[in-house]
Amino acid sequence: GYLRPQVDALPSWYNQLVKAQGFAGTFEDAVTRDGHLWDYAAMLAPWAETFGEDAIRVWTYPPGDVRTDYLARIGAADVIRVAPVQRQNRRILRDILEYQRIINQRSVPTVTKRRFHKRLIALSHAEPSSPALKDAPFVSTARLVDLAARYAESNAEVARRFGLPHPLFDRAAPVDHGNPEDYPGPSP
Repeated sequence: GYLRPQVDALPSWYNQLVKAQGFAGTFEDAVTRDGHLWDYAAMLAPWAETFGEDAIRVWTYPPGDVRTDYLARIGAADVIRVAPVQRQNRRILRDILEYQRIINQRSVPTVTKRRFHKRLIALSHAEPSSPALKDAPFVSTARLVDLAARYAESNAEVARRFGLPHPLFDRAAPVDHGNPEDYPGPSP
């Protein structure tokens, strides 16, 4: 399996929770609820105990396409061609994310929420995007660095147990996308 740096995985997971799984909480709510998922040593332990550490293959996310990397690792890169990506699952703008959270809080049928979701995704990915829509991070870089530190011991254990380089990930700090406190809330 592939492991993703927690500083990248946590924001991505939150974005997915809101836009695709109907989550209505904040980023901190998601970390409280699901933060254990990024403790890779704990998540891999039952697999290693059941199948043995030698049977478990652990890699870190490559800089390019994970599908191409996987095919190369299993020796199938010359046999199987990776299909072009038809539709990327991109991050949505902060305003759109907040609108989706508001919809997710409503007691309307899931079908209705999905209809709104599809429209919001299209709006978020429209080129060029509306200047009325604001984008901003929902978590600060400092908070992500703090969260990554929470997983440092687990990452070191994974590196040791599965013969990976230490540190497990090339970089500990995420790209700084600004201050979430600068976001005034969804635009009208």
